Amino acid sequence: MARGRHRRRSGLLSRLLPRRRRLSRLEALRAETARLRGLADAAAATASAALVRAAAADDRARAADLRAFAAQAALGSAHDEILGLRADLAALREELVWAFAAGRAEARAAEPPAVIDLREGSATTA
Repeated sequence: MARGRHRRRSGLLSRLLPRRRRLSRLEALRAETARLRGLADAAAATASAALVRAAAADDRARAADLRAFAAQAALGSAHDEILGLRADLAALREELVWAFAAGRAEARAAEPPAVIDLREGSATTA
């Protein structure tokens, strides 16, 4: 029986499990370098795609900021318009009060409100 690693295998086991070729250290380093280059290329491609997506997201954010600014300006102008309409309504109210006080305007009673009976069996719903 062979002892130690320095002895060569013999017999059935050596025929069934052929020895692996030992790669030279230089070949192993070349293979590792090629593998790492492939990983670096994949990482660079992923990073460039992420940069493109980030630039597109930045453009979309800038466009959203511009839309928000335009909406804010429109909201401000609508608010100013509402304030103007409130002022006009207050002026018309005051003018109507003074017209009633001076007797120039006549008070008209509104028509009596219409009442609709919606109970079951009523004449209007039967």
